[in-house]
Amino acid sequence: MTHIYIFFLVSVMPLMTAVQGFGQQSPTQAVPQDPFQQVVEQTKNSDPMVRMRAAQAIGDMRREEGKSALLALFDDTHPFVRSAAVNAVGRMRLAGTASAVAGLLNPKKEKESMVRQAAATMLAFLGDASAADSLVAALKDSEVGVRYAAVRSLGALRVGKAVGAIAALLGDADGGLRRTAAGALGQIMGKESVSALQAALPKEKSSEVREEIVRSLGLLADPAAVPTLSGALKDEVPAVRLQAAMALGRLGDPSGQSLACEMLKDASPDIRMLSANTLTMIGDEKVGLAGLEAAAKAEKDPGVKGTMEQARLMLRARLGIPEPPASEGTPSPEAAGRDPQSPQGAPAKPEKKPEAAAKKPEAAAKKPEAAVKKPAVPAKKPAAKAPAAPKAPSKTGSGAKAAPQSSGKEAPTKP
Repeated sequence: MTHIYIFFLVSVMPLMTAVQGFGQQSPTQAVPQDPFQQVVEQTKNSDPMVRMRAAQAIGDMRREEGKSALLALFDDTHPFVRSAAVNAVGRMRLAGTASAVAGLLNPKKEKESMVRQAAATMLAFLGDASAADSLVAALKDSEVGVRYAAVRSLGALRVGKAVGAIAALLGDADGGLRRTAAGALGQIMGKESVSALQAALPKEKSSEVREEIVRSLGLLADPAAVPTLSGALKDEVPAVRLQAAMALGRLGDPSGQSLACEMLKDASPDIRMLSANTLTMIGDEKVGLAGLEAAAKAEKDPGVKGTMEQARLMLRARLGIPEPPASEGTPSPEAAGRDPQSPQGAPAKPEKKPEAAAKKPEAAAKKPEAAVKKPAVPAKKPAAKAPAAPKAPSKTGSGAKAAPQSSGKEAPTKP
């Protein structure tokens, strides 16, 4: 018995204790934390990679409670952590943070250009024009990436007092920066922007920058720019001419329509498609729509043809002109006296099928007559004849007598 008791204590008792305690929380087990609080605590981790990922996670969660943790990371020792924190603040559009972000544009405070560029970009997301002075100062930053971001943000914020500083960049040696400056001026409405763009266009050597200048003049839609845009219709680059035609069309000047219709026949597929899209915006019924439909019909390139067809339908929709029926203006093969299945010009075959079809109902109409006559057939049978007289029996070759024909009555037999 002793060994049985020992076996019970060693094997069974622990199992019973485990079953009784199943599902009960241990007094020493920690309560799970809120994931957001865990991320906030990770912003203080000693590993900079963990801090960077924590800043990105707060931006993804978009919890305003993380504002103080993100602002604290603006002073982090690692630039990629500071950049991640700035990006998170901008993506969340946290109110009241513009001044702190603008402070990072100062090269004396922030040495890393990647952080300054992130700050210039995110100020546009915050939408706070109070940082305009800091952005204007950033136009003179030593790093071109910071200047690019500052120009874009000033244009997005539509800072009127920055027009002079942006216009000065139209003479920069960097063609890409000149183009960005022209695009920003197109977002800032005002006479100053129009004057700056008009003055820069004749001196510009880059066709891409000229195209952007003309596009911006069209967006500003100032009638004072009509003479400049009319001159751009003679530019040596087709894309610039088409932009000028579109800009004039926005101003109600149809002089660019004929040019766009002519360029529907250009050797370049890209120019033909760009011309079609231009006519979608500025075309009228007599010139634009007629030229576009003729070009779409004659186009051989499938890709260009598809673009022209779409542009044609969009232009009809803009003008409020419905698509004509398929038969309108185009006679059917039957009306033209041609067989639709035969080669073009072949005469149509005589139509015999309708006659055959007309005869079928007649045949079908005769069937009921036959059906009516059938019941009357038995009534027309002749009356039964009187029974014939019995014939004399004849002898057969075998000596047997032949049986008399039946007449409905039995003949008397001889004894």
